[in-house]
Amino acid sequence: MAENRGPVQLPDQVKDAVVEEYLRGDKIDLIQMDHQFSPGSLYRILHEREIPLRTFMVWVPDRDWLMLGSPKRCRHIGGSPKTHCPNLSSWGFPRSNGVWAYCREHMYGRRIRNGIVEMAVHPESPSAQRGYVER
Repeated sequence: MAENRGPVQLPDQVKDAVVEEYLRGDKIDLIQMDHQFSPGSLYRILHEREIPLRTFMVWVPDRDWLMLGSPKRCRHIGGSPKTHCPNLSSWGFPRSNGVWAYCREHMYGRRIRNGIVEMAVHPESPSAQRGYVER
């Protein structure tokens, strides 16, 4: 994968092509290979353009996310010049160097429903079959 190819650096015409391919029903892995970026970048583009996830996706709990005892600042950094998101989050996931917190706006491909973080997955994926996402 190419370095520094996140959605912020991509030209609008590339983002438009990605959205068009996604809405046409092209497979996500093919879109990623064509444009050489990660799944996260694809979902950021869709989120940025307010494109809903495909309806054939199913929502399953993402067991890695925890409700924090006290809110932490969202870890997202973006924009030009780069700035931290000012939002606080009550949700985070453990990493080797602590818990990383992200606000609802930056939990790409996820939602919070009934106090549970859920992730959209393909109905035939292993996560959908077992009923939850886990790393």
